Amino acid sequence: MALDAVMLRIAAEELKENLTDARVDRIFMPARDTVVINVRNKSGVKRLLLSARSGMARAHFTKQEYDNPATPPAFCMLLRKYLQSGRIKDVRAADGERILFFDFEVLNETGDRTCLSVSMELMGRYSNLVLINSKGIIIDALKHVVSEQDGRRVVPGAEFCMPTPQHKLPFMSSGVLEMLKAVKEKEKPLSAALLDAVAGIGPVVCREISFRSAADDTPAHLLDADSLDRLSDTLDFVKRAAEGQKTRRLSIVSGGEGPIEFSFIPLTQYRGLSVTEFDSLSELLDCFYASRERALLLLARSSDLKKQVGVILERAVRRQRSREQELMLCEKADMSKLCGELLTVYIGQLKKGMSEATVLNYYDNTDILIKLDPQKTPSQNAQKYYRDYRKMITARQVLTELLIEGEKEISYIESVRYAVETAETEAEFLSLRRELKEAGYLKSYRLPKTKPAKTDDLFRYMSSEGHRILAGKNNIANDRLTLRSAAKSDIWFHVKNDAGSHVILFADGKKPGDAALAEAAMIAAFHSKSRMSENVAVDFTEAKNVKKAPGQRPGMVVYTDYKTIFVTPNAKTPDGLK
Repeated sequence: MALDAVMLRIAAEELKENLTDARVDRIFMPARDTVVINVRNKSGVKRLLLSARSGMARAHFTKQEYDNPATPPAFCMLLRKYLQSGRIKDVRAADGERILFFDFEVLNETGDRTCLSVSMELMGRYSNLVLINSKGIIIDALKHVVSEQDGRRVVPGAEFCMPTPQHKLPFMSSGVLEMLKAVKEKEKPLSAALLDAVAGIGPVVCREISFRSAADDTPAHLLDADSLDRLSDTLDFVKRAAEGQKTRRLSIVSGGEGPIEFSFIPLTQYRGLSVTEFDSLSELLDCFYASRERALLLLARSSDLKKQVGVILERAVRRQRSREQELMLCEKADMSKLCGELLTVYIGQLKKGMSEATVLNYYDNTDILIKLDPQKTPSQNAQKYYRDYRKMITARQVLTELLIEGEKEISYIESVRYAVETAETEAEFLSLRRELKEAGYLKSYRLPKTKPAKTDDLFRYMSSEGHRILAGKNNIANDRLTLRSAAKSDIWFHVKNDAGSHVILFADGKKPGDAALAEAAMIAAFHSKSRMSENVAVDFTEAKNVKKAPGQRPGMVVYTDYKTIFVTPNAKTPDGLK
């Protein structure tokens, strides 16, 4: 959700309360469209974030840590030149517009006090930061714009002007009856009619008003008397919340994928989702957008790593196919040996210059045609066939070993790909990159010099019988769990012939019941590539029967004396045992 004008009005009230007379202490730009201003007042240092990033434009205090680039962008240098050590005198919101103004009192080049303003424009992909002098002239802007629609120029030296006003009723300064009249004239669903007739409230608030007022988003011009009464009451409720009365509830609605929406009123349109309330809008925005940024960062990093692992897997499969083709050629080794032997037996009947010879194969009493090199003597032709035979025998031995190793390599890479697909944190991605680097796959990747942050790389469960069940999130964790953490009598689980987590059911000296075994098998199937399949085979055995041969890759083990259980994975069992 983008910040609407009402939310910006709330933000302006909160920021003004905390920023008035605060001194600018430090300015930097961690990204090309984000400015961080550290300000100092009696209560200490606060970090103000101004972001003009499309889809994530906002202004609020933040507790997140951001890097200060060694080489500041030009716009950052400009802000430092004009605003460093200045004092913030006011924060105000433009009525009905998604624009915030930050007014600064600074010293100019002659030492006189003057006023400068920063216009924070939160308008989707047109979001911008504009520095304006006391005469209303633009000093510079983060993005230079010449609008083709309304002729608005945002360039140095131009006079600052507001965007062309929309032909809508401003929500904060309009009466309920006035808004009702404008909405009823629209032949659109109520939520769309509200968005089209009233300025200052965003789509999520319009949908909420419609949800509370009319069933199935009835067209505005078809609303009955009861719906109009509910609409009037709801508009009054929202106005009182916007004005800061008791109906205001700053909250975030979250689902399984993280934060979905935020608002200044309870969002009853969302059912069965978690709601988190906040006392401060800055805390709300910091939480909401920090989660979004982490998700986007993880998506970018996971996409990059998935691509790299995909390329590694493709190369391994291609090498394996090439080896298989070479091995097929080696099947001719016995024929080369036979040809060399027959040429030796019938050497007296052959002469140099012959290109072929038909001789009797005394093994099956049939004639066989043997190709010859006319430039070679019969003896040399026989020796060549013997040499080809020895080469093929050697190649067959080497290729057979390489094919076995290739199958292990492909299995390992697929296990890494599965771990990448299920990784959720930056630490997990870093751990996987480190693993691939140490395995020799990411030769150009430079490991961070700092020690990796400690992170929980295990899924943790408790069986219905009270047994601990742990599952590894990656190959390193799988090895540690299976080979170090598990006691000899603990039960080891792994999906059969597929990539997945090692799962340990800790017996603690007791014999687990069938229910615990089934639950651990379900967890092993759920944390595997077969999680969407039915009737998945899961092998299990005591941990003492699981071994790691010298030189095997992380997560690769061999096991004996095992049994197999078949389960159909579902999320309910693991979720209920967490």
